[in-house]
Amino acid sequence: PLMTLTEHLLKAQARWPAFDVGHAFLARLNSGVIEQSELETFEAEDFYLACAALKAVPAALVEVEKLLADQFRAMGHFRLTAAQLEEIRTGLFSALVVAGGSRPRLERYLGRGPLGGWLRIVATREVLGWMRQNRQEPVLDDDALLGTMESPAEGLELSTLKEKYRGQCAAAFRSAI
Repeated sequence: PLMTLTEHLLKAQARWPAFDVGHAFLARLNSGVIEQSELETFEAEDFYLACAALKAVPAALVEVEKLLADQFRAMGHFRLTAAQLEEIRTGLFSALVVAGGSRPRLERYLGRGPLGGWLRIVATREVLGWMRQNRQEPVLDDDALLGTMESPAEGLELSTLKEKYRGQCAAAFRSAI
């Protein structure tokens, strides 16, 4: 059976009891950002965290900043300096939670997947945009791209994938950018 909006709210409040943003959570959901059919896979706890960050709840901002920092730790394959990555991360965090010329970018998170995964995509796009703007070429070799794959045991599976798809990953990445 599908969980109701109220059940999702209760689940999220249980995870983040210090964030009193139930009204904002329900208001965003009732605005039609998610279809009834998507409620089964809806990431209520992450969506609630995003709502709290958008309402500038200090502890929520800290949590989102931690999640974003986790994503930037995985950006080593771009071969940027720590200072460059920090500059990009700081600018992105600000754009996520503060309305600049438009709405805060975190409003685009709709709970259709984990917030960390969404932040990884946003961070990757931000890094690639920064590199284009600053005329820096991304590293396009397979070992750099596949070397950051998470694996329970760096071993047979990953080495088989690397061998089987050698060259194809870099070509696909090159065509994507």
